[in-house]
Amino acid sequence: MQRFFRICSLTTLFLSFLLFQNPVGVLSTAEGSHLLSPITMLGIFDHYCDGRWFSGGLQQQEIELPCPGSETDDRGFVRPLGPNFTLETDQPAERSIQTHPRWVTDGYIYGAYNLHNLGIDLQPGDRFVSEVGFLKGAGAGEVRFSLWYDTKPGQAGGEAMLVERDDTHDGKLRDINVDLSGYSGGTGTLILRVDAKGSSAQDWAVWINPRIERQVTPTSAVTQTLPPTLTPSPTITLTREPTFTPPPEAVQGPSIQISMLPQDPKLTDRVKIHVEALDPLGVAFIKIYVNGDPVRTCQGTQTCEYTTPPLGEGLEVGAVAGNWQGGVGVMGLVPEAIAPRIGEPWWWEDEDEDGVINIADNCVSNPNPDQLDSDMDGVGDVCDTCDATRACESFWPDEVLSPEYCCQACFISDSEPFGFQDGTLYTQLWYDLVSRSGCGCMDTDHGLIPFEQGSVYEESVISRFYMGMPSGPHPVPDRCQALSRCEFSMEDQCANATQLREFYCDSNGVGSTLIDCPEGCVDGVCVCPDTDGGSDYYTPGTVAGQSDVCLDERRL
Repeated sequence: MQRFFRICSLTTLFLSFLLFQNPVGVLSTAEGSHLLSPITMLGIFDHYCDGRWFSGGLQQQEIELPCPGSETDDRGFVRPLGPNFTLETDQPAERSIQTHPRWVTDGYIYGAYNLHNLGIDLQPGDRFVSEVGFLKGAGAGEVRFSLWYDTKPGQAGGEAMLVERDDTHDGKLRDINVDLSGYSGGTGTLILRVDAKGSSAQDWAVWINPRIERQVTPTSAVTQTLPPTLTPSPTITLTREPTFTPPPEAVQGPSIQISMLPQDPKLTDRVKIHVEALDPLGVAFIKIYVNGDPVRTCQGTQTCEYTTPPLGEGLEVGAVAGNWQGGVGVMGLVPEAIAPRIGEPWWWEDEDEDGVINIADNCVSNPNPDQLDSDMDGVGDVCDTCDATRACESFWPDEVLSPEYCCQACFISDSEPFGFQDGTLYTQLWYDLVSRSGCGCMDTDHGLIPFEQGSVYEESVISRFYMGMPSGPHPVPDRCQALSRCEFSMEDQCANATQLREFYCDSNGVGSTLIDCPEGCVDGVCVCPDTDGGSDYYTPGTVAGQSDVCLDERRL
């Protein structure tokens, strides 16, 4: 068999993994627990294209594959799968990666992840964990899954196989759980490989939630390190103590850690916020707040992430996390308005009797025990008017393609249901807010900005039909794809000579208000007497005889 480990350093990566390397701008709380808990150091599903993927076969030249790939590519392909795909066990393919070998006899495919370039330095006790199997319907599938580690990326002689699993489409998944301690302290490349055993027909091989886990002990005290403030830059405020204290009779809540990238953001930067909660009773939910507003809710997971729009003001971050026994932990800036609600029994009741308490339920009034949220916008599918999976209800799961999400000019062509290659969800890439109905809303002036004319766009979902190829060596059935698009709704306009009708996004979709314009209203904006047009931090301006000035090296 030809040598296939030609591994090189990755050229471009979004190093979100540095969040776990003691970054500046980290808050952590704990309640005295010293239990070891696993955290995910590297979730390969979230970064499947941060590795390099290759395919080959007997007497076949090895080639590098595009990522993500296409299901019709006879060279083989890698692509992410969402809950609209079904595993051989009849479970939804949550956080799964399909890796199809090259369509030749004894074809293969493998992906290589240079851990050092990804910001991961292995430590004793680190483990690779995954399940492997097939998509439903792959009756002829028969492959060998294997995991390798290369201590000499780009050179010969460093490859070692850690584990292999032979598998057929038998309605069962197989576990892979490998101790990586032997490679701690060094640098190397982790390699996921699939080999066809003979024909590659229906080798729809799947890695389910592949990841590197690390056992950690929650910290016993609050720690805080704040990034330096640059000029000009927003003020980053992460409050040491919660803005309120949960009722004393409440069950002890999860410990919380908040991290940010970049660590010292400037105005116009997008900031990736990562929240991790640890609790031996299990984490029921995490809510992230930005400047006092709720921006993201995650259910039944220890981690939650949110990427902000370009910053136009200071940044204050907070988080609330709860366990399944009613315990609540709070960190950072959380609005006072929700303080009394945490003590209300309603939070811990189950209004729709679906087995999920109200505070963790992504659809409080409609039963959905599975809590499916296909587009990950925080609104459950059964409540989501803009749920892309419903556009293809008449098709079998295996005949539904991954939804395509785009906005206006659709400037990203290869989008996936769970986000994009930099880890940013589509709802965070374009939309300022997701309404209660689950539809995204974007305001081009991002709120009540009377000196800039804005337009409001709302999300809508349609379906696209593809004729299949019923014959040939690799037949493809008729298929359906959902398309999520932005559609123009309203534009700011002058109600009269001195008032502006300003449109904006709210929890019900689109709201509006009248704003008085002392200098008059023209062409959908209030006349601005400020020479830099308002709150422009990077252009000197003058208004009413007063000019913008630096008060010191840090304040404008």
